[in-house]
This record gives sequence, structure tokens and C-alpha cells, in this order.
Amino acid sequence: MKGSILGALILIAALYHSNSQAIPVLGDSLYYTGGDISVEVLVPSASYTSTLSLYLFGPTTSVASFGTNHDVGLITVFDPSTAGYTHGQELIFGIYVQNTDYTYYMGDGSRNPDGLMHAAVDDMGGNVYHVGFEDLFNGGDKDYDDHRFAFSGGVSNISIVPESSTLALFALGIIGLGLSRHRVHLHDHDHDKNKSHNLN
Repeated sequence: MKGSILGALILIAALYHSNSQAIPVLGDSLYYTGGDISVEVLVPSASYTSTLSLYLFGPTTSVASFGTNHDVGLITVFDPSTAGYTHGQELIFGIYVQNTDYTYYMGDGSRNPDGLMHAAVDDMGGNVYHVGFEDLFNGGDKDYDDHRFAFSGGVSNISIVPESSTLALFALGIIGLGLSRHRVHLHDHDHDKNKSHNLN
């Protein structure tokens, strides 16, 4: 019984881990789910000017731009599939900071010139995601609200392919449930054996 409860709790943890987001997550990504995406420029907290663009890597190419961080209220609708993006693919957005000539990308820090993560994703619910960028080399004050944008439409912060940590939690849950069932079966077998022995 205890094994079953433990296995169920691990499965719940795996599902929660893969689908929940309570606070902005540094280094998180957005994924294409098909159709148009909408990008709105939100109020920035920095005076530097940056241009938000969608990129393809290998080589790095800007495929669409969505205005500068000072174009507050500007909404741009774009279909990433016209630029070669496919369903489930990570959407790599980045800001080009005109004042410093640096470009910082969402996701893993290895993409950035200082090796640091420069964007945080906040799941607002209702398929709306706010992304805040840090615009200074070496992370600046690390507040990730210097340049802010809202994304909606064909985007999600959940990868179609589960993360390795989610798969590991899920596998542990399955193993836990399997062991608990095996233990119950052995217990029932021993109980029946003892019962038949007592009858003799």
C-alpha cells in the first residue's frame, strides 16, 4: 500500500514538473505549436534600445523582427512556419541591443556572448507568456525586465518532447507502482500458501 502511494506521488510530481510554472523561469524556452504567434511590446525598465527578432541557428539568421522595446503596445502577428519553423521546434527569440552591439537569446546561456542566460519566461495562463530580457553583458542587475514582450497564439513553454528530468520522474513512478504490485502479489501468494498449510 505504501509503495502504491509513493509511486502515485512520484507520477504526480512528474506531471506537475512538466506542466507547472508559478514564477518566471530563467533560461526557459518557448516552442512552436502551429499557426500564428502574436508578439506585443510591453513597458521596459531600461533606457537602452533593443530590437526583438526571431532567429534560426546554423548559421544564425534573423527571420522576423517585432519592433524595439520602446514601441510599447505594438502588436505583430507572424507565422513561424513561413520561416521554416516546424511544430514542436524551439522558437529562438533574441534582442539586439543597439547601444552595445550585443545580441542576447532566450534559452541556454551558451548562445550568448557572455555565456549567461539573459531571458526569463513567465507563464501568465491562457496561453500567454511574458518574456523579460536582461540587456547588459555579464548579467547586469539580473532583474530580467529591461526589455519585456508578451507572446501568445501558437506558442507553449512545454516541449513536445519531455525533458530528461520529467522522464526520469515518470520512470521512477512506474517502477514504484510495479514494485508495489509485485509486493502485494507475493504477500497474497504467501497468505494463500500459509492458509493451505494450516488446512493440512
